[in-house]
Amino acid sequence: MPTVYTIMLLFFPVSEEYTDLAIQSFIDGLRSTFQAIPLLGGTVKTIPDGTGQVGTLAISSPWQAVDEIVVIKELKKYNYLDLRRKQFPPSSLSQRDFVISRFSIDSNLPVMQVQFTIIEGGIVLSPCVHHCFADGAGVTSIFQIWAAYCRGEVLNDLSSLWQPVPLLQGDEKRKIEDFPDYTYREKTHLVNKRTYKDNQGPMSSTLNEKLMKLVVFSYIKYRSLHHCTRVVYFPHANLARLKDTVSDELGNVGDKWSQETVKVVDDNRGQEVGDKQIWISTLDTLSALLFCCITQSRHVAKRKQSPTALFTTNVNVRKHCQLPQNYIRSLVLPCNLQSPLHELTPSIRNIATQAHNLRARLRLLDTPHVQRVASMIRSVPDVSKITSSAIDSQMNPLIMTSWRDQVTCDIDWGSQIGVKCERVRVCHYGLDGLIVVMPKYSADGGLEVVLQLRKDVMRELEKEEVFNQFATWR
Repeated sequence: MPTVYTIMLLFFPVSEEYTDLAIQSFIDGLRSTFQAIPLLGGTVKTIPDGTGQVGTLAISSPWQAVDEIVVIKELKKYNYLDLRRKQFPPSSLSQRDFVISRFSIDSNLPVMQVQFTIIEGGIVLSPCVHHCFADGAGVTSIFQIWAAYCRGEVLNDLSSLWQPVPLLQGDEKRKIEDFPDYTYREKTHLVNKRTYKDNQGPMSSTLNEKLMKLVVFSYIKYRSLHHCTRVVYFPHANLARLKDTVSDELGNVGDKWSQETVKVVDDNRGQEVGDKQIWISTLDTLSALLFCCITQSRHVAKRKQSPTALFTTNVNVRKHCQLPQNYIRSLVLPCNLQSPLHELTPSIRNIATQAHNLRARLRLLDTPHVQRVASMIRSVPDVSKITSSAIDSQMNPLIMTSWRDQVTCDIDWGSQIGVKCERVRVCHYGLDGLIVVMPKYSADGGLEVVLQLRKDVMRELEKEEVFNQFATWR
């Protein structure tokens, strides 16, 4: 499990005279949320040697009160109306300004940490939750509980939403070699670095931690010279047209594909997956469009690429496991799709092929598969050495996370806050190949997608004809 936080920026248009009242309501609601979900006040540590599987993360003492994990900052250099006019551009949102600067190199990692940034005409809420406790969907569930307390509601026992589920424990031993979406490394990957050797003391001194923070910020600043972050909007009508066009293409070749075996093998079952009924989702077609067009833009920009490209989507498996969508714990699995470069030239036929193959891969993520993955994780000597094969790949993969189904912008936070979250954003990290689908925010039903790419690749993507048939740049 990565030692990272799920970080979101939530924008609220709150006028100056109501700012103090709104923040106090947020904090009072958060106190009640901590009482209902006590693990939010804990500290993430690695369990001591000899007490369980090496590298396992646990939540334990010291326990923090809400006042210890909340920071209130005032930055009037940011103007809410100006950010709104520019569609809240991530390139203008410095992580150093809006997010509490604690990383996996800190000696104590709180499960949750929150920053309120007061800007001219609004509040930016940055609630960071450790990924070992909750993923993006789980964080949204926490928001809903938090907002209910802000509205003055009384909630019943919520422990079923965050207690471990026996379904996910796994029982048999499994070999990681049978799971191509995962890699077992000789050394722990940076994103999986643990904060403690044991429970007796930190790995590094306070001075080293400060130096590491300086290195991290300097690295982000350096990468920002060559990378950029843009928001692309796909109106509902364009998404529907894309899906209809791709579905028609699949229908035209449906007889051919129904007689063939889909180019996907479930390595964990040892059987091929047939495809008699062709169906794809809107997100499948959008993913395929992004995969083809960004890969082509990298090629035109003369970015060094391997003969095969890799696209990874992080999948919320709650619905695949018959678990409630408001279950809080982290339930995300990677789903990898590889393709030769010559099959990724932007065309409706190639987009249809990739959407079709992605859907075939996604159909494998059922309850038995999740149980086998859980068994595999429990079978390795050191769980911190497991990583997604995409992160470990030399193919410079595209990695997509979708928050499309999250209701963050629909949540009612109560009369004292008075407004809903207008928009959700991520910070500019200076990464290459990160794709995040934002929560829906308008009645139009369209989707905002945040892209983080090298600047030369982004310039080529801005000129890509097939992409621009469906996308609007912001």
